[in-house]
Amino acid sequence: MEETVRVKIDDLELIVPKGVSLLSILIEHGIFQLKKNAVSGEYRFGICGMGTCFECEVVITTQGIRRACLIAVDAEMEVKTGGTYE
Repeated sequence: MEETVRVKIDDLELIVPKGVSLLSILIEHGIFQLKKNAVSGEYRFGICGMGTCFECEVVITTQGIRRACLIAVDAEMEVKTGGTYE
């Protein structure tokens, strides 16, 4: 049986498989607005999925700013995105 963990992304609490990419969880739950572009002010989202574009940065309360594609979800993780929910 797959081990699951509870994570909080902004105001959304989820039960997800432990160890999967945080970016994949964001995609699975339709969270596509992560940070604002400094020049245009438009929201951005992960492009490369391997840590080189820096577009999937989020704030993890215990770790600071991290790239969601390089972080595996773990128990009681709290994540703040720059985006909003539709």
